[in-house]
Amino acid sequence: MRHLMSGLAAAAVLAAPLAQAEEASAGGIGFVDAEEVLAALPLSASIEAGVNTEFTPLYADLRRRETEFLARMQMASRDRPFLSHAEAEAAGAALEKERTALEADAARLKQDRARRLAEARAAAFAEIRAATEAVRAEQGLTAIFSMDEVMACDPERDVSALVIEKMRH
Repeated sequence: MRHLMSGLAAAAVLAAPLAQAEEASAGGIGFVDAEEVLAALPLSASIEAGVNTEFTPLYADLRRRETEFLARMQMASRDRPFLSHAEAEAAGAALEKERTALEADAARLKQDRARRLAEARAAAFAEIRAATEAVRAEQGLTAIFSMDEVMACDPERDVSALVIEKMRH
């Protein structure tokens, strides 16, 4: 009898977490494709447009500087026969230094644009997360996972359309 009671007590201890897990899984799970959600909303276009507006003048300035540099290179090439060896070497070194600076500025501008775009997208994904949480609560789901981390899922579990609707309202 004593063994039966301890066996029942052990079963009760083990049954509680199993019942909680079963209750939690009763809500189900969903999946969301955040990139699809972002692409389906005007927010995506406004992010790109905002970053483009911010960087267009900077790229225009870089193109202007590159055009001026190319003009100086053509002049140096044209004037080279009339320069002494030392003058030609100095002019070549100055042009090389300017070319290196232009390339560094172009690379830095590209990195800055990518960083700014990532920052803007992060803010958008915060809004998507909030809408996804609202859909999870409304649908009584236990969890919603990101599609980019899932290899396969039941299409009926995809709540991306619900998240898009939630964000449109």
